[in-house]
Amino acid sequence: MKNQIKIYALLLSLLSMGCSKDEEPTAIINSGKFTINGITYLLSDAYYVDYGSNGNGSFDIDITLSSTSLENISADIKDLNIIRLDLNTSTDGKLETGTYTYGNDREAMIMVSGLVGGDVSLSNQGVLTGPILYNLKDGAVTVAASDSIYTIGFSLSGKSVGGLDLTANGSYTGTLREVTP
Repeated sequence: MKNQIKIYALLLSLLSMGCSKDEEPTAIINSGKFTINGITYLLSDAYYVDYGSNGNGSFDIDITLSSTSLENISADIKDLNIIRLDLNTSTDGKLETGTYTYGNDREAMIMVSGLVGGDVSLSNQGVLTGPILYNLKDGAVTVAASDSIYTIGFSLSGKSVGGLDLTANGSYTGTLREVTP
């Protein structure tokens, strides 16, 4: 239940997020892709939410990669590709570089949950639906960074609500925009 609340909180934060007039346009083209069971889906945007300390020396940072902007959504989005990763780092306020492996405990360099969706729908209330929507049950995420440009590679597995298996592999390179929880 806690993870579902975090997913909805993240999506609602993204829905209400806006750009400042003072922001400079970026010359970086954010891009990525992932494959689910042989079908390729594109990514073009990335966001992160810093949930702060887990109380054990690790810090909770969630990443959302998507195929369309999730800012200022006023209508439902169809055909959305999305990956959400609940990562835990040892660095306060910053996504740590290295490999995060799937686990049950909120410790540094552990991914405790996530979801993968291809061609799903997102309502303007933050609800995801669709035939290709999986909760993660295993996998690894590799994060590399140079200045403010991140490369996030992933090999993930999961199950749909209907019990279908998922294998998702891919990567994203570009900036990560901060969202306030």
